[in-house]
Amino acid sequence: MALLQANTASDTNPTGVAVGFSGTHFLVGTAASGLALSKDEASGGGAYITSVSPGVSWDPLGFQAGSYGWYLWGAETPSMVVNGSGDVGIGTTDPCTNSQAASISNCKLSVAGAIQAQEIVVNSGWSDYVFDPDYRLAPLSEVAEYVRENHHLPDIPTSADVEVNGIGVGGMQAKLLAKIEELTLHMIEINRANEDFRRTNAALMEANRRSEDRLSRIESALEKTVLKGNQE
Repeated sequence: MALLQANTASDTNPTGVAVGFSGTHFLVGTAASGLALSKDEASGGGAYITSVSPGVSWDPLGFQAGSYGWYLWGAETPSMVVNGSGDVGIGTTDPCTNSQAASISNCKLSVAGAIQAQEIVVNSGWSDYVFDPDYRLAPLSEVAEYVRENHHLPDIPTSADVEVNGIGVGGMQAKLLAKIEELTLHMIEINRANEDFRRTNAALMEANRRSEDRLSRIESALEKTVLKGNQE
């Protein structure tokens, strides 16, 4: 392997190691491909690692360190960005500063696209407070009135709010769980009332059976008395 000198950024086909001074390039490569470490003078400073292919000078593929942080390039635009604040952007060059992230506090990651994962763990508050003895469980009639007037559940954002601000996964899971727990409490209360009704109904049925037996005995006694009187 030879040590070669390249004086311009367009010297993309050296064999061996080439050092270019005019563009401040350090290139390891062959006539087929190469890898370059270059100073990024066009954007006002910094350095980047690029791949070099025949006839294409410093095709941007790799890491770039500039005045705005680190970039992972693909084709002509950055595919991942880490800015000076440590915020990470995937598919976006302005993580945590775009319009969708403006209302998010402590944002550290923006993804312009879907995320696939086997599991996501969110550390946030939970909704066990619903089971506290002092928690006020709104009557279903009150909930029905609220829904009739507002067209959404209490403590749940409207579709218009979600369209503008999105939802926090942890916070929304806690809110939905709170609603499930409230429904559970209502079901427990309904079940208790139903059990009370069943016991009351059973007691009434037993009292009615005894009354019918008593009435039947009285009727039988009367019939015997009438029959005896007729015989005399």
